[in-house]
Order: sequence, then C-alpha cells, then structure tokens
Amino acid sequence: QIWADASQGISDVDFGVVEWVSSHKDGYVNPKISFEEPVLGLFSNNEIVKDEVITQIPWEMIVKTTERQRTASQGDIFCSLVQTLAKELKLGRRSKYAPYVMHLQSLREGQIPSAWSNEGKYLISQILGGEDQQLPPGSITQILDDEWYNACGGDKNDAVATKAAETVIQREDQGLMVPLYDLFEHRNGHYTNTKTRVKEGIYHQTVASRTISAGEQLYKSHDLCEDCNTDAIEQGYGTAGKTASFMLCIILHLQNAYRLMYKRLNLPRIIS
Repeated sequence: QIWADASQGISDVDFGVVEWVSSHKDGYVNPKISFEEPVLGLFSNNEIVKDEVITQIPWEMIVKTTERQRTASQGDIFCSLVQTLAKELKLGRRSKYAPYVMHLQSLREGQIPSAWSNEGKYLISQILGGEDQQLPPGSITQILDDEWYNACGGDKNDAVATKAAETVIQREDQGLMVPLYDLFEHRNGHYTNTKTRVKEGIYHQTVASRTISAGEQLYKSHDLCEDCNTDAIEQGYGTAGKTASFMLCIILHLQNAYRLMYKRLNLPRIIS
C-alpha cells in the first residue's frame, strides 16, 4: 500500500520534512519515489536511471558539528554530534531543523540492541553464541555504554541525550544527521541501489548507484558503499568499525523481524 508520493510528503508520516526540504531553493526530492507500508521505506514508482539524484539536502538543513574537520578524532565527532542533536531535540518545534527533529522525536526508543531491555539483550546474546560472544569494540549490547556513557561522559539520567546518542549510532552518515537519509533501509549485494555524494558546505545527495526499476525498494549499504572510505565506515557506528557496523545491521533486521512476529503472532514482548 502506497502512503504518499514522497515528493509531496505527508505530514503525519514525515512531519513535513519533504515539504521543508523541497521549499529550499537547493533542496530536491525525486517525484519518482514513494513511502510505502508496512515498513516505512522508500520505493520507486517509476524507473530511476543510474546516477539520477533521488534526494538533495542543502547543507544548512543537515544537523552537524564544528568537530567535522579532518583533524578531529572519530570519537570527538561522535560526542559533539550527539550533544548537538540533543540540543535540537530539546528545542523541538523551536529548532531550526523542526520538521526533521519532530520526525526523530517520534521514533521509539530501543532502536539498537544496547538500548534494549535486559531480557532483549540476553536473547540477542544467546542468538550470537552466549556471553562469550564479543564483537569489536565489545559486546553488541554495550555500544551505547562504551561510546556515549563512558567515552563521552554521557548522563544516564538525560533521556533526550541518550536518545540522541542512540539515533546518531544508528542513523548518521559521515558525521552528519541528514533528513530523509534514514528512510533508506540497509541491504547489501544487488539490492543496494543508492550511494551518497557529499559536497562539503553545499549538500548531501543520495543518487542511484544503478538503474532502479519501478516498484523496487531503495536501499543503502552501511558497510559496503562503493565510494566510502574507512573513516566514513567507522563514523557510521562511532568507533565500532566495519565489522561491528555490519553485525549491527544484521541485528537491527532481527529486531524488526521479531517485532513483525510479535504483532502477527502475539509473541511475548521482551524487546523494548
């Protein structure tokens, strides 16, 4: 079921992000894409040829940090970006990124395994081989603790900052929080059909990496993007690196699969 022509947007799905981006003279959302359910993803409603621009987000609409200079460490970029995003989330509708901020605020907590309940963490640890199973830089259920609470000195009592950290871990691209970019789901192999182009200070583009047929879902790759470098991969999940980002993507798919089973089969709700 098609929810909306993504080039027009729909306020109760995207919180006006599409209209906000399209209203900028340098913003662009391709009219050949649509939102569809039951997963809120992006799909092509017409053929999109290789290198055709799908979205172009102007630089001033991207949440970013002054720590993005190349001399900054990946840890500094992560900590600063989380702090910046937390500030905007607290501003809410008063933020200059208000439509995007309202979309991010609507996302439920527990999007990554390290933010799950203790029961959920135990379940995924068993799936991965028990308590001895370790993924760099440690247990996949500890990334939030390692990168935000410990490395950045995050406040466990600040729920908004914690959500900002969780959101950055899952959704940032090359040290940037980009409107609409998080609606492109992760999938590798032939399914990957988009790539990004970042022109520092000007825009973030998502373009077709191959010709996309009508009806295809639009996918990005977190760990096998053809034009990203090691730094960009590592930024994708803080300091966890390529292996952890790949495994986190797998676990996020498991989480989504469990939630679908929970809804359809009335399974016990242990992931929250």
